[in-house]
This record gives sequence, C-alpha cells and structure tokens, in this order.
Amino acid sequence: MKQIIALLVLSLFLFSITPVDARQERNEEWEKNMIQNYQQSIEKYKNIREEWENEKNEFEQAKEKLKRFDRLNDNEKANTTERISNFLLKTLDRMDSHLDILESWAEKVNITEERRTQILEDIADKREEIDGFRSEIEGATTVEELRAISKDIKESWKGFVPSIKRISGELLTERIGEIIETSEELSVKMHNQLDNLSQNESEVQDMQELLDQYDEHIRLAREKYELAMDTYEQIDNNTNASNMFEQTKEYLSEAREQLKEAHQILKELVKDYREFTNVAIIDDEDDDENETENETDDDLDDENETEEDSEDENETDDDLNDENESEENESED
Repeated sequence: MKQIIALLVLSLFLFSITPVDARQERNEEWEKNMIQNYQQSIEKYKNIREEWENEKNEFEQAKEKLKRFDRLNDNEKANTTERISNFLLKTLDRMDSHLDILESWAEKVNITEERRTQILEDIADKREEIDGFRSEIEGATTVEELRAISKDIKESWKGFVPSIKRISGELLTERIGEIIETSEELSVKMHNQLDNLSQNESEVQDMQELLDQYDEHIRLAREKYELAMDTYEQIDNNTNASNMFEQTKEYLSEAREQLKEAHQILKELVKDYREFTNVAIIDDEDDDENETENETDDDLDDENETEEDSEDENETDDDLNDENESEENESED
C-alpha cells in the first residue's frame, strides 16, 4: 500500500501544473508515522500474547489442583492461587495491549476530531476499568475471590467487544478511504492534463482509455468502501459483531484489490505520459516499486488475529467456573 501512495504522490506531481501541495506531504508523513506506531503496537501485543500463553500453561496445571483444592496443604493452595492470579493479570495485560493497537490507529487515522476524542475516551474508560480489575486481583487472597473477579472481567470485556470491532472496522475503513479520495483527486488532474493534449494523437487516445479503466477501478473501490462503512456501522451487539466485522474486512479486501488494479494502470499511464510529453520526472519511482503493496493485507490479517483474540481473552471465567463445578460434583460424590 505504501507503493500505491508513493505513486499517487508522484503522479500528482507529474499531472499538476503546480508542485504537490503541503497536504500531500502531510498525508505521506501521516502514513509513515501511522504504520510505524501500528507495527510497534502489534509487536508489543504479540510479545504479550506469547507471555500469556506461557502463563496459561501454568494455569492449566493449577486447574488440575482446583479439583482437589480443599485437600491441598497451605503451600500448594498458595501456589495454585498465585498461578491463577498471574494468569488473570497477564490476561489484563493482553487486553490493555489490544487497546494500544486501537489507540495508535485513532491518533493517526484521518477522522473528525470529535470522533477521535470519543474513541480515545472510550479506550481510556476501559483502561481505567482494567486497572481496577488489576487492583482487585492483586488484593485477592482466595480462589473464590479470583473466580468472582474473573467473571466480572469476562462480562466487562464481552460488553466492550462490539465497540472494539466497530472501532476497528471504522479505522480500517478510513485508511482505505484516504487512498480512494487521493486517487479520485488525481483522476481529475489527469483528465484535465490529457484533455489539453491533441485528441487526434493515438497515444493520447490510448492514455484516455487507460484513464477510463483507472476510473472504473476507483469507482468499484469506493463502492466496496461504502459497503464496508455501512456494515461496520451496524455493529451494535455481541450477536452480530463478529459477522459484521468479517463482512467489513471482506469489503475492504475487495476495495484493496481494485486499488491494486488501478495502481498497475496508473504506473503504465504515468510512463506513457512522461514519454509523450517529455516531462522530466524524479527517479524515486524505481525504489518505490520495491516497497510492499500488501500492507493493508497485513493489517487485515493482524486485525483478524487480534479480533479473534478479543473473544478468547476472557476465557478464564469459563475455566474457573468449570473447575468450580468439578469441585462441587466431587464433593457431592
């Protein structure tokens, strides 16, 4: 996707009478910063998830002891309680890191300041709630207390999952929207420049045909983008959250494919225009072509991974309650 943006900026330069304006430079810098911050958040999340997996292994061992907790000696009870506590704390760390990803997007994506403030406030409220749970866990001394806290964590996060998916869908969609908007602006400039050339020239006619193809791909990309927007806006509860979010990502993936097709046409059009008009152009294009154009794919994959995690991050409540039932059943026997 960076390659597409670089070529769009290059093309705006080529097809404009005046140099690329400051807004385009800001967009390029925004893209660079957003990618860097987002990737750092993803790396942090993956590291914490690995630590969570390690704690889960310890937790699984502790679960076995819960079945005969009343028959454990004091040291074994303390060790089991500590393992459960550590696992719950690491689960909160994982939730917190998940919020880091959303926050890094919300601070960079081109949305209204009002909406940005609302998203950041929602994230801050959830962080405060997570900190409260962390304090409760650190102060808990019994398995029964940890079970109760675990249940509260699950209910809290479950209620926030639709918001996470809605925000994620919104931020993913806005990133694609920026590319589409820039592409549409470029189309207007290219039409103006080509219309000023002699329409009797076969080369100009070929370029006009390429531009029509470019416009069609951008139109289809916008169509999918608008469907994605309509879909994520319908996310309002746990029943439809996962399906709606998956549909949003599917529309965005289809929009990205249209942008890639448009990008290939744009490369050919830029080359033909430069050769026909003998306009001098900078040599950065060759370097840009070596950059990945799959970053939006990576974002969708990473977000799919973290969104799936958002649904199992609070599985500890089920585990602890299952073990509670096992204890009760064994006592009855």
